[in-house]
Amino acid sequence: MQILLNVSEVPTIHQMSLSGDSIISSAELTAVGKNVRYIGNLLYQCNNFAGGIDAVFAIPGMGNLNPDGVRVVGCFIYGALVLAILYMDKVDVIGVGLGVVMMAMIGLFLAAATTVGFSGYSLLLSLVPSVPGMSSLPHAAAPCEMILSFLAPK
Repeated sequence: MQILLNVSEVPTIHQMSLSGDSIISSAELTAVGKNVRYIGNLLYQCNNFAGGIDAVFAIPGMGNLNPDGVRVVGCFIYGALVLAILYMDKVDVIGVGLGVVMMAMIGLFLAAATTVGFSGYSLLLSLVPSVPGMSSLPHAAAPCEMILSFLAPK
């Protein structure tokens, strides 16, 4: 295995094929990158949309209503609000509003953490990734199923 020491030794796309012909043109490579970024942003926005709809269920009393009806009506209201914001060209105001909400959430977390108390060592230790062990309960979900349940709507 050859180790490349400087940038001039990095093979170009033309040099990587056996025949010397280009494997992929730079325009095709740019299109692939653009499409991958577009799909990634689309999935990110879908996740934001699903999170917004699920946040509706945090409103007190929503558990008493039909969950499918709440989701459908919530989707229409949420979609209408997004279109109205885009139509009024107030996207920057939403960014500022979300920033204020984020800072308030951080402040609320710090207030709750200092009230309850926490260990600095345990906090640092929690940053180290780990896989939880299997539960001793017979019908408990596997750790991967628990993680996926946080990401996927029920």
